[in-house]
Amino acid sequence: MKKNKFIYIIIISFFLLLAVLVNCYPPKKSLGKPHIYHLRDNYLAHFYVFDNFQDNENCIKYLFNFAKKNKGYLIIMTNKNTYKFDDGVPFIQDTVSLLFAFSRERELDGNDTNNRNFRIRTKSDPIQINFKNVQGRNNEKIPLKKISADFDSLNVNIVQNFLDYSYHDYDTQKQFEDYIYELYNKKDSLKIRQVYHNFGKWFEIDIL
Repeated sequence: MKKNKFIYIIIISFFLLLAVLVNCYPPKKSLGKPHIYHLRDNYLAHFYVFDNFQDNENCIKYLFNFAKKNKGYLIIMTNKNTYKFDDGVPFIQDTVSLLFAFSRERELDGNDTNNRNFRIRTKSDPIQINFKNVQGRNNEKIPLKKISADFDSLNVNIVQNFLDYSYHDYDTQKQFEDYIYELYNKKDSLKIRQVYHNFGKWFEIDIL
C-alpha cells in the first residue's frame, strides 16, 4: 500500500513540475510570413503596421517591395500603438520601436512612388560600418559606385549605413543626371542597388 502511495506521489509531483515548466517556458509563437497591414490614413501619410517584423534580410526585402507597390508618404510601424490619433493628428507614444518612413517625390503626372528620402527610426544611432570601394569594370552606361562591407546578410543597421553613405555623397550625385550605388557582401553578392535620378533629387532602390 505504501508502495502504491509513493508511486502516486511521484506521478502527481511529475505533473505539477510539468505544469510549472509549461507556464514558465511557454512554446514560442510562430511569427509566420512577413505581413504589413493598413492602419489608417490622414492628411500627412498612410500608416501601416509590420506586426511581425524581424531584423533579417527576408523582412527587409519584403518591406522595400511593399513600399515600391504603394504610393504616397508611407509610415510603417513595428508597434501599432506608436502613434495616438486625435482628430486625425498623430501624436507619438512610442519612441523606442522601429519605424520606417518613405517620403516621396511627386511628379507632374501624379506619380508619387519615387523615393525622395527614407528614414529608419531606431533605439540608437547605427553602428558604423566601414565600406570599401570595389574595383571592377563598369558595364553600365550610368556612372556607378560599387562598395562592399564585411557581412553575410542584410539587417537594419547595414541598410541604414548604406543609405547614409549614399545620402552624404550628394556632391557626386549632383554632377550626373543619374547615378548608381551598389552594395556587395563579403562573398561578393550584390545586396542593394540604388539609383539616384535628376541630379540626386530622388532614387529607386532594390533589395536583391
